[in-house]
Amino acid sequence: MLTSLDPMVAIDNEGIIRIASESVREVFGWSADELEGQNVRVLMPEPYHSEHDQYLANYRETSKTRILGNKRIFQAVRRNGEVFPCEINVTRLGGTGGASEWFVGIIRDLTQQKRTEAVLWATQQRQSAVMAASLDPMITIDSHGIVQAASDSIKRVFDWDPGEVIGQNINMLMPEPYRSQHDGFLERYRKTGDSRILGMTREFQAMRRDGAIFPCEINVARVDVPGQDEPWFTGTIRDVTDRKRTEASLWATQKRQAAVMAASLDPMVTINAHGIIQSASDSVERVFGWKSEEIIRKNVKILMAEPHQSRHDQYLRQYRATGKTSILGNAREFVAVRKDGSEFPCEINVARVDIPGQDDPWFTGIIRDLTAAKESDRVKSDFLANMSHEIRTPLTAIRGYTEEIAESLDDARSVEITERIRHNCARLQAVMDDMLSVAQVDGGTIECNVTSCNPRKVLKDNLVGFEEAIRKKGLSLKVAISDDVPDLVNSDPELIGRILSHVVGNAVKFTDEGGIEIELRQEPSNALIIEVSDTGVGIPKDRFDHVFRRFTQVDTSRTRKYEGAGLGLSISHALAKRLGGDLTIVRSAPGEGSLFRLSLPSLVSESDQPGGKSEAAGRKKQGAPSSSPLANIKALIVDDGPDNQRLVSFILKKAGANVEVAANGKLGLEVFAAAEGQGTPFDVVLMDMQMPVMDGYTATRTLREQGQTLPIIALTAHTGEEERKACLDAGCTEFMNKPCDRNALIEIVKSLVGEGAQLVDQVT
Repeated sequence: MLTSLDPMVAIDNEGIIRIASESVREVFGWSADELEGQNVRVLMPEPYHSEHDQYLANYRETSKTRILGNKRIFQAVRRNGEVFPCEINVTRLGGTGGASEWFVGIIRDLTQQKRTEAVLWATQQRQSAVMAASLDPMITIDSHGIVQAASDSIKRVFDWDPGEVIGQNINMLMPEPYRSQHDGFLERYRKTGDSRILGMTREFQAMRRDGAIFPCEINVARVDVPGQDEPWFTGTIRDVTDRKRTEASLWATQKRQAAVMAASLDPMVTINAHGIIQSASDSVERVFGWKSEEIIRKNVKILMAEPHQSRHDQYLRQYRATGKTSILGNAREFVAVRKDGSEFPCEINVARVDIPGQDDPWFTGIIRDLTAAKESDRVKSDFLANMSHEIRTPLTAIRGYTEEIAESLDDARSVEITERIRHNCARLQAVMDDMLSVAQVDGGTIECNVTSCNPRKVLKDNLVGFEEAIRKKGLSLKVAISDDVPDLVNSDPELIGRILSHVVGNAVKFTDEGGIEIELRQEPSNALIIEVSDTGVGIPKDRFDHVFRRFTQVDTSRTRKYEGAGLGLSISHALAKRLGGDLTIVRSAPGEGSLFRLSLPSLVSESDQPGGKSEAAGRKKQGAPSSSPLANIKALIVDDGPDNQRLVSFILKKAGANVEVAANGKLGLEVFAAAEGQGTPFDVVLMDMQMPVMDGYTATRTLREQGQTLPIIALTAHTGEEERKACLDAGCTEFMNKPCDRNALIEIVKSLVGEGAQLVDQVT
């Protein structure tokens, strides 16, 4: 007793400790000598402390006890007051009820055991929670392959309830040959302790309840169970059917993509989210001079010229940060660079590619070399420009002389004939203008010359040409201009005018009764809005998308009522986009008319701010209208066409001007110098730009180099922004297309000479 590992205490029937083993010190903190003679209650906390005497009293009276020979667990207390769990087994010594009757108790400290049990319980609870929450089946087997536990998710994957597989061999979930091999794996492990599958994910074929076989992955871990010599094993099983299907689809897609890239005539390049090239088609070498393997793993910027190269990383960073980009799904042009450094125009269309398992997408671009297309557009534009010149030159004479003849006629039949001629001249001129505009749109040669302009004046100036047609058709015209429209904005009045000519022209053409309303306003966003509504034939809603297509009209029948090639709105839409705005149909219905809206970004011109000069500021006041508006004005006409010489001379002379003529630029300079030498200089020069010997560009530059500042008006059959810019760059003050409108010609000469305008940089 004295050498027992577990404390042993002998008490009498009064509860007094008579003998204690030396091991009480290790467990209770008391020595045996200190305990002997004390009541055993000293080793008990409440409520055991108070109840113990009652147990003994009951025993002495009845000689009955339930604890003798039965182990029981109770709480003990150490000398320092710490309470701990213990187990006691009590036996009796001596006779019953006598003074010599003692009780011996063997006490075992259960502190560590209880702690271990608590940890084991918590571990089991966590394991149960994990197994309950796991989407993938989890199965625990013993070393003989018998299932000890299974998660609820086994039902979803294998169609077995967990209770149906517990106690069964796990090979019931395997088809052959895995079923036959599995017991052999376990037997080898029990003998050698060697396993190649622990901690490693591996693939195998599993079998559902209905016998269907499917691919899965398993990861196995060893579980050492306290009190057992052999370990258990827990496996997490993942059904990879969908992943395998996706991988097969991806493999097929990659094969198809490789075939497409191999067959593509246009280069195809795929980059990651950081711009690094992942793949490239063989056609890259034909266009860029690089072999596909030479550019893989290089930044795609190697294929770009400036400024695209410097901006590309910024575009990608912005996309990764915001997920927004304007290039996906939209073809756009940029300048590319070949391996030898030569630059060329190209078009790219980019699509996003989502890669399974990756957060960031890839991008595939199909690139088309536009060198040949641009050259074709240039040739087409040159051809149209030359054809325009050849047609406009005789057209100018036909129109001009018809107008002069009409003034001398008084019989209705002759007036009607001349009116028909003028009408068809206008139609022919409109067709030429539209065809040239199409060429400019296709060739990307439309220039946007932003300048300070008065939107009210731009609108009113472009309505003048429609007043007669509106009057003849008996239509009403209402123009509403909001007070919030600024006096000056920065935009291109020429392009705005071209858009209005088509939109308003359509409103007049397609309206036979009622009227036209035009509203000019500015929105809070500073967008300048021009809305044109009519009470005309209207457009069916299902035709809205066709309106802005080329050569498209609402009425496409052979008996259609209205003339036109169907180009006007298509051109206007492109011009609106060139200005950074848009042209849209707000509403329309057959028989109810239409409402078109031109939306333009506008910034108020600095010259319209307080203290700045408005467009009309500083202009000279003109005197009252005269029957000879160009009286006392001396004009020089430089033109190689005899018909145009005579026609323009006739118009200016009839308006009161003194006119001289020269057949080319060289003769024009001589006539101009002679007048200067005689002290009778010219007030204005009307310069044809395409002439033999010396063209109008050279003659104009020569005059400017000589210090001449008088107005020079370019008269040319070529149209478009490029021609206008070339004339102004040469030093012309203003630009007019042939055939010239008589009233417009007189008005522009009068305004330039009357205002004393000199150089082009003084004309807005």
